[in-house]
Amino acid sequence: MRLSYPVWIRFNGCDRALIWQTDDGTPVTDEDTDAVLVLDGRIVIASTTEDLTTVAARHGLELEDSDEAVQVLDDVEDLLELPASEAICAQVLDAWNLFADIARSVSATLDDTGEAWQQCYDKLFFGNNLPSVTPAGEHDRPCFTVEEQRLIREVFIRGRAILATHLRARARRARCASTRSRMGAARGVEGTVFRRRGDPGQNLITRGPRERCRPSAAGSSANPDPDPGTWPEENPKEGAAMNPDECPACDTGVLATWQVTATNETIRVCDECDGVWEATDELPGPPLMTIEQFLLLRSRPPLWSELHRLDEAPAS
Repeated sequence: MRLSYPVWIRFNGCDRALIWQTDDGTPVTDEDTDAVLVLDGRIVIASTTEDLTTVAARHGLELEDSDEAVQVLDDVEDLLELPASEAICAQVLDAWNLFADIARSVSATLDDTGEAWQQCYDKLFFGNNLPSVTPAGEHDRPCFTVEEQRLIREVFIRGRAILATHLRARARRARCASTRSRMGAARGVEGTVFRRRGDPGQNLITRGPRERCRPSAAGSSANPDPDPGTWPEENPKEGAAMNPDECPACDTGVLATWQVTATNETIRVCDECDGVWEATDELPGPPLMTIEQFLLLRSRPPLWSELHRLDEAPAS
């Protein structure tokens, strides 16, 4: 029997619910069948509890009880820069497992097989110190090397890219954005690796939740969600007069036009949140993904030398 559970995630700063499905153990199988609900290549999501009820009814599902805790997927791997506690290991491991289930649901892969990744996964697993696997009197407190952190980060970048791509798979296989890094002083420097936003001390445990992208149904009855179960085509600055170069996804960024040298694609990139739009996209609207994800999906290194700016700012 297939069981369905609501799983709330925080992705790109927004709280959304997925429907996670698993077997109840009958029949017994060695194959991992855990997945999230997908329709026509699109991951089904809900933005409010009311939407979730509507989505479940639409698909003929009866949802099991859940604690409704929000699972943070934004930059969760940054927690490994801190001393690894059981809570940190559990949060990172849960995110890894969910990304694997999401990838399986859309016939994608995290490319996380191999001894090096298995060692990283095992460290996280045993760092949970579950009574069923931890010998009496022992306590595992793993320490992750820089290389191990890099391997885990690569897996999570791929996981977020897979999730973003399939959240907005409409007429085209569009992509979604996560504002993970900033350009800042690194803008335009040859060979510079994109920098991650924030320092290791500002981690997801202490960082407060961002504002939801859409008010709850109770507070927005005049503007109900026209299509529950899809990623909203919302405008966070709707109604405001906008400079055409102002980033519609953050409050301080400016858009610049760049060309990807290897593919000749022309894109617009925010210098603050790293959001990427296709040059032909009508703004305002949500970004496709971050510039780091954009290049990694094209098997290009996340270096500024991969880009050429087309609209150089005039000298002051």
